[in-house]
Amino acid sequence: MDIPTGLTFEEVQERIDKGLHNTYEQKVSRTYKEIFKTNVFNWFNLILFSLGGILLALDHALEALTATGVVFFNVLVGTIQEIRAKRRLDRIALLSRPNATVYRNSQEIAVPPEGIVMDDVVLLRVGDQALVDGVVLTSDSLEMDESLLTGESSPRRKKRGDTIYSGSYCVAGSGCFRVNAVGDETYANRLTSEAKKFDNKVTPLQQQTGKIVSLLVAIAAIYSIIIVLSAIIFRIPLIHTTQMVVVVLDIIPVALFLLIVIAYSLGALRMAGSGALMQRSNAVESMSHVDTVCMDKTGTITTNNLVLDTVIPLSNEDPGRYLADFAALTGSKNRTIKAILEKHTNGKGELIDEIPFTSQRKYSAIRYDNGEEKLVLFLGAYDVLQKHCRWNSDVSKKVMELAAQGLRVMLLAKGQDNDLYENEKDVVPPLTPLALIAIRDEIRPDCAHTIQTFIDNNMAIKIISGDDPVTVDALFSLAGIPGTRKIISGDELDAIGAEEFPSTVAETNIFGRMRPEHKERIIDGLKSQGRYVAMVGDGVNDVRSLKTANVGVALQSGSGAARGVADMILLDDRFSALPAALIEGRRITTGMRSILRLYLARNFVLAFIIAFTLFVFQTVPMLPTNNAYYAFVSLSIPAFLMTVWAKPRKTEGDILPIVLRFAVPAALSIAVFACIVYSLYYLGVVSGVISITFTAEQLENAWFLEYAGSTEPTVLYLTAELAARNALVFFCTLAGITLVLLAAPFNRWFSVDGSVHGDWKPVVLVFLLYLVFAVIFKIDAAMYVAGITPLRYIDFFFITGMVSLWFLSARSLLRAGRFRWLSEAIISQLSKRNHFSGKTVMESDQ
Repeated sequence: MDIPTGLTFEEVQERIDKGLHNTYEQKVSRTYKEIFKTNVFNWFNLILFSLGGILLALDHALEALTATGVVFFNVLVGTIQEIRAKRRLDRIALLSRPNATVYRNSQEIAVPPEGIVMDDVVLLRVGDQALVDGVVLTSDSLEMDESLLTGESSPRRKKRGDTIYSGSYCVAGSGCFRVNAVGDETYANRLTSEAKKFDNKVTPLQQQTGKIVSLLVAIAAIYSIIIVLSAIIFRIPLIHTTQMVVVVLDIIPVALFLLIVIAYSLGALRMAGSGALMQRSNAVESMSHVDTVCMDKTGTITTNNLVLDTVIPLSNEDPGRYLADFAALTGSKNRTIKAILEKHTNGKGELIDEIPFTSQRKYSAIRYDNGEEKLVLFLGAYDVLQKHCRWNSDVSKKVMELAAQGLRVMLLAKGQDNDLYENEKDVVPPLTPLALIAIRDEIRPDCAHTIQTFIDNNMAIKIISGDDPVTVDALFSLAGIPGTRKIISGDELDAIGAEEFPSTVAETNIFGRMRPEHKERIIDGLKSQGRYVAMVGDGVNDVRSLKTANVGVALQSGSGAARGVADMILLDDRFSALPAALIEGRRITTGMRSILRLYLARNFVLAFIIAFTLFVFQTVPMLPTNNAYYAFVSLSIPAFLMTVWAKPRKTEGDILPIVLRFAVPAALSIAVFACIVYSLYYLGVVSGVISITFTAEQLENAWFLEYAGSTEPTVLYLTAELAARNALVFFCTLAGITLVLLAAPFNRWFSVDGSVHGDWKPVVLVFLLYLVFAVIFKIDAAMYVAGITPLRYIDFFFITGMVSLWFLSARSLLRAGRFRWLSEAIISQLSKRNHFSGKTVMESDQ
């Protein structure tokens, strides 16, 4: 092999001075500072933290805590999640760190990766990894394994002028190449840059929830502006203004996002026991939306191992002993030889010489002494060796039958003792066929069942591989995967126009000879067709498609880059964990549906009540501590437990429309009764019909506004405001607890929309919360924290009766759809803005 002289040391230094050396610093899209800034310094957090600071400065520490506590936890959880994601991305590396051998001044010199410069001549021997890109100058049977980059399992023969890609390995022969790309311009580093880009995948539920939250933000903003303007005009004290704005801002369901994260975390914890590690917690929910699963054949259909399937003798001699000898003595312990060694382990003899396997010659050979004679054995592709054999019968038909079953057919043959090389070229002597050797890919035992689960759930299956599409098609038969197949190659895909591309990829289910950019385009095409796509991969060639997919799933045995960008990792490469993820996703969706019913109902209750009291009584009817108590007892506790208790149910369509059809009418009914209760107590005390007295300490928490009818705070108006507020908090809390019975109906009597959960635990929970509610009114410290005062027995029975009346009325009105016009108006407006489709969610038990 003619060896180029390479660069001189002066030429190397000249290129280093020009920056043409192999340095690479990929900046991820988010620094720690940016992560902290994004999570902490958004307008909503700043407003609430400012209000909390004002309350703290005015010696209202408890209310400051209730105003900012949930936001603080939201910030903490969000920041931790993004830091974990950043660290995962920072660890991604497609290249190892060995030294490279280069020619400089006609000498071989070992240099570190950063020492390679443009136009360097790099030497490759078996086992070396290409650290930069280049063009082959000389080749001595040079073969490179590019499976890490392309997914193609067979090594690629390289000749003069061919491209060497960084990240590939030399598996046979030797050669040298001239560097034409260094640093971030190399192929491997371009893939790394794709892998390290931060993206925040948002699930359909998060998208829809975010849109309804935007509506509530608008409502809260309008109310806050009105309060601030009123405070300026009527000189309302700063403390009262701050307290009212804090309560108004709670119309925005900040705690809902925290609870969603908790629900995802519980799902991820369950999934860990099923063999799947969630790197992006919301991937659990995403799995419930998947309707298309794309996968490489390796690790999904096959295990990346080969199995010796059949040995068909072609002579009177036992081929088993020859096969064992060959496997034991050859130095090329590739996957084929390892498969043979699984069944033939008693080989013996003394190796004299051998011809190693290469993809160009497609065979290997040994010359050895078995103790009885010296002979040569050849093992390789049937179509290559058959012409050197003396045949007594035609076996071509049998070979075709085996190949049609997806088997790799090889021929084992022997010859008389003979030199394997002549003038440094390998020689094939006349051979006697001993056996046909049929090797197959090892099919995963859980493959057929897992794929059938996907098919049963109306998921489309698409195999995207770097291998020959015919080979992949044959594996479909081996695995027993049903369905009609439509096959396309990478070159054929390139020839398809942009308009036809999306429909073509939607109709095709076997993609062969695909490069990484093909996989990414395929997934983009499917997503443009409205598909929700999961991609299962294990190699660097899958990195871009894993990031592009709605859900990226990597195998534990896969490359670090693939694991780094994946949303989910299959531990021990257990493909069967995916159906479990599907079920868990449905459990999350079911739990979130019940949670959203309660959360949005409570937020709309606040919006309706504040609208009434703000314009009729010129006040906000709760303190921040009242509101926190109301939310904790009637919402946070049941929402968390209902997340834990949720059962998987299949859903089709958008979740939020059906939630709004429940939450808005339910909220309006609660608000109507709550406003009646508030008005009765306020006007009753002012008119003298209701006689209630409070201590001076209790009256300190009452709000007196100048436009309440007097320029001086009187005991009468303070008493009226405090009594009305107390009754309102009592009613809303009790009604919120009772609403659980309608949100998660135990049977059809409680159901208002035909759905039945059939779980008795929420019913028990309601009665336990009733007990907690009653106990709180007996504990002075608890009442102080909640900002409420003791109730008289007559008030207790009156408000309990109002809750009972509300419940029966709400059940009847919701069943009759009396208030549905309001929810339909909201759904219609959001649908026009493409926030969601507005379709009804169809449910069925898993």
